[in-house]
Amino acid sequence: MVGAVRRAVDSLPSTSSTSSYNIRAICCDTTCCSVVALSQDHTPLRPCLLWMDARSAKQAKQIMDVANGIASSSSTNADILEAFPELRVNCNGEGPISAEWLLPKAMWIKQCEPEVYENAEIICEYQDYLNYRLTGQMVASGCNVAARWHHDGWDVLEKNHDGNDDGNKGRPMKLYEAV
Repeated sequence: MVGAVRRAVDSLPSTSSTSSYNIRAICCDTTCCSVVALSQDHTPLRPCLLWMDARSAKQAKQIMDVANGIASSSSTNADILEAFPELRVNCNGEGPISAEWLLPKAMWIKQCEPEVYENAEIICEYQDYLNYRLTGQMVASGCNVAARWHHDGWDVLEKNHDGNDDGNKGRPMKLYEAV
């Protein structure tokens, strides 16, 4: 795909040409929630898990079961959103978490393909990988991070504002560690 994008860019008229083109930007898109495991040098370790691949349905249910179990077994018998506020994006904590999303797919890789998981430096969405291939910068899509990875954008802003950055800006570490 990257080769096709590069060929398309190369086929555009140069800025010195007398063409009437006025190109201000080029946009690439992928289906969201297609997940890829990358090695340390950012090479895919396995074919991408496409957005419609639901083999991680068991892991999606496992996430909600673990979160509900921890919430209900706490000394205060907390509701799931008190224990895991990052789950509010999922029908206000009532779930379900979609099997299409990154966390269930990453868990599926960990549980069903442990050698891939152990060798993965990064597990990300394919659109982030494509952007990396085109720009050389690995950056996650803010929309996906907030909506499907359960990150807290306000937490990121507060940590950046007050200088308190433990390297986990907005990441739902309690949820990640629980599952």
